[in-house]
Amino acid sequence: MTPEDIERRYSEAVVEIRDGDTTPKIRGLAVVYDSLSHDLGGFREIIKPGAFDKILAKRGLDVMALFNHRSDAVLGRTTSGTLALENTDKGLAYTIDPPATQLGRDTTELIRRRDITGSSFAFTVDKTGEQWSREKGYRLRTITDASGLYDISPVTHAAYPQTGVAVRSMAAWDAAHEEPTVPAATKPRSLAGAFAAVSATIARLANACG
Repeated sequence: MTPEDIERRYSEAVVEIRDGDTTPKIRGLAVVYDSLSHDLGGFREIIKPGAFDKILAKRGLDVMALFNHRSDAVLGRTTSGTLALENTDKGLAYTIDPPATQLGRDTTELIRRRDITGSSFAFTVDKTGEQWSREKGYRLRTITDASGLYDISPVTHAAYPQTGVAVRSMAAWDAAHEEPTVPAATKPRSLAGAFAAVSATIARLANACG
């Protein structure tokens, strides 16, 4: 897996602060299931329920909670118990136990004030975990099985999604499903065209005989 393989998506589902027994917790929905995305650069996308089941079942799952996907802005981690992931009917939910650092306090306050309202996640998908189809006016990518989940991030705004891998996959699918072009010489003629061709042939033969 290389950095170019990682995709990122933004979720407008509400991220909020839940006051816990001792410290406030950051809760949100990173992935919304069965929700048709906007145009992601030539295609739209749906993530199906169960797409992250295999990942969540892994022992020693290591997913980071970052601020704005910055690796130097750590808010939590599954291996330390400060990030919890949970499948729900609506999507993949997360709970962060933020650190008692300036970053943790600032992020918590910004979410509480509604300056930060959305989340983003970084993931990968193998060819076996996606399906492509043509719908009315757009191509649809249906994700059924993600191959990796790397971080969950409360983000300040919805940056343009990182979709390079998906665009290349779409191009390959398009190439494999192109309708073959019929050479002009083999294209069937219309009835009028065929009649005209026969008439021309008869005329030539009549001239030759005359």
